Amino acid sequence: SSPLVSDGLCVATGGFNGPSIGFKIGGSGNINDANRVWRLERNPQSIGSGVFVGRHIFKPNAGPGTIQCIDPQTGDVLWTDRADGGIYWGSIVAAGGNLYVSNQDGVTVVFMPNPEEFELFAMNERGEQSNSTPAISDGQIFIRTFEHLYCIDES
Repeated sequence: SSPLVSDGLCVATGGFNGPSIGFKIGGSGNINDANRVWRLERNPQSIGSGVFVGRHIFKPNAGPGTIQCIDPQTGDVLWTDRADGGIYWGSIVAAGGNLYVSNQDGVTVVFMPNPEEFELFAMNERGEQSNSTPAISDGQIFIRTFEHLYCIDES
């Protein structure tokens, strides 16, 4: 997954059971001790990237098929939810006050960016496998499966 940056803080999550780290941006030379805010040695398998919303990170996990909310200042997991139980290879995107992530079974989970608890808004099934991330453009959502490209428009 890609590193996430907000308000001078970078959070990078390792892949299969790898470590994650939160560190302050900036400095020179060996900044390991001076800039590291926290480090966790083991994490769920992470392929898709999370997203900063406000002061929290929302991230998908592949291995256990969960979605998490994380405090980027401490690395603490605020909540974990199985949502639909699918395996997430796609990244989470934010649009219109909601968060979107698709799983390998082709289900797009739409949820609220609530740091208190997982708050499901909708689950949209297409019945086709997908490893992709929803793309948002001009009020439309594009979702690619192994077989089709879908465009969902509000109108």
